[in-house]
Amino acid sequence: SIDFKSEPGKGTRFEFVVDVALAETTTSVNNSYAYKKLPDEQRFLILVAEDDEVSFLFLTKLLAGKNLNLLHAKESSEAVDMCRNNQDIDLVLMDMKMPVMDGFEATRIIKTFRPSLPIIALTAFAFSEDREKALSAGCDDYLSKPLNTKKVIEMINRYLKA
Repeated sequence: SIDFKSEPGKGTRFEFVVDVALAETTTSVNNSYAYKKLPDEQRFLILVAEDDEVSFLFLTKLLAGKNLNLLHAKESSEAVDMCRNNQDIDLVLMDMKMPVMDGFEATRIIKTFRPSLPIIALTAFAFSEDREKALSAGCDDYLSKPLNTKKVIEMINRYLKA
């Protein structure tokens, strides 16, 4: 639903409500990052480093029903810790604009101890120099927001061979 309230000279306030159902593929993981793949399990583990809850829920919905489990890091430093402590992470979707430490710095750090871990930059910045900055930081690829469903799935498939 969408609603607005307007007062002359003061401005307009817009409100909207979106019903979002969490996908069954979301995995809740405690701070020990204890998730382990079973030897015969064919699922991939993706870390989504995203401080915006709506963007994370969108990705959860987008990837529902796929051969994936998702972890969520709300801060870049948390993403770095998760990658350091969980060798089962197969791919990272990294928001570049995060509080405290940006995604560029987090990517540089992660690549020092997990150089072959694919990291895909997610950013609202869509200029060619922004793409180059992400790749220079160590990202393996780049997706600009708003995310295109087909491109997200194609890119994940390319890196995971899912």
